Amino acid sequence: MSKVLAIPLEEIREHLAQNVRQDVKVVAPELLGPELCAKLQALGRTLKPEQPLEGVMWRHSDPAVANSLCESREFEAGPANEASGPFAVCFANDKGPQDSHYHARHVEIYYSEFPLGADYRRDENSPVEHVQLEKGGVLIFAAGVVHRARLGGLTVVTEIPAVKDDKVLARLAGCEETLPHDAVSNEARNFALKTEVVRDSSPPPAPRNATPQKFPRSMIGEAEDAAATEIIAMERAALDRWGKGDPDGFLEISDPEVTYFDPFLERRLDGLAGLRSLYSQLRGKIRIDQSEIINPRVQFCGDGALLTYNFVSSGSEGEARWNCTEVYRRREGQWRIIHSHWSFTRTPLSPMNL
Repeated sequence: MSKVLAIPLEEIREHLAQNVRQDVKVVAPELLGPELCAKLQALGRTLKPEQPLEGVMWRHSDPAVANSLCESREFEAGPANEASGPFAVCFANDKGPQDSHYHARHVEIYYSEFPLGADYRRDENSPVEHVQLEKGGVLIFAAGVVHRARLGGLTVVTEIPAVKDDKVLARLAGCEETLPHDAVSNEARNFALKTEVVRDSSPPPAPRNATPQKFPRSMIGEAEDAAATEIIAMERAALDRWGKGDPDGFLEISDPEVTYFDPFLERRLDGLAGLRSLYSQLRGKIRIDQSEIINPRVQFCGDGALLTYNFVSSGSEGEARWNCTEVYRRREGQWRIIHSHWSFTRTPLSPMNL
């Protein structure tokens, strides 16, 4: 079974505060045997006995207790001759939603000083598990572990070794689709929403520039489930940024030909430039403390997807209840909003309406 390791930063800090030696091994080529440990201690070396780590979460140990750690061979990776280089590094943050995927031939390591979590399953027969590091830390996923990260801020992602085209999109529930790394975009962030997916009878065409799908056409339903999750995740991430006074989340996922309605406009707004001008008047003025997407529903027709939901929020503008309709269009493998319509769930009462 493939290995997963979670290392909370607060546990590292606590370990260093309680122990004389100011470094600690968590993954090593091999465990330090008791004979070698005793010999090195006799020579004056400051070190601790070591024992295998049980479970996923690493915890600090008192000076008199053996340190728990993993051996590096527990994290499977592909043959060295398949690697393009020794490692690859990228940076990510909470503004970009994450997808569920695995790597067949390399290990993936996440490091952040912000909240960091993930949903994962070790293999196709394993249940989905969850891990959360509220104060940051390190998450390590061996090759073959399907995972979807939850990022709370700036995160360093390291792949060891660097292997080209080794990213495989995979639903945590089971269905998998292979795409080259460069074709993966608009990654789906994980959050708890119950989604209803309504399908038409015609299967959606394959994204351009993508390698052939691994699943047969009879499994298109699962592909639409994944697309629905992705679309709602994009919407949720944009709403999160909107609630912080940042409208760019919606602008970044809107099509250049987008059209827009809301109750404060006398007529339809056409085009991304017009939407950007409208949103610039609101930048930094909105604060949402609590919000909820209620009863989201995604309906598909070819390269189009209709997302409808109710949205309840409270913040700088008081409590608001909205109906929302978003029309997404898939173009070159990317989903973009082509039409957006917001209306009040019920007309707000004011003295003029009484």
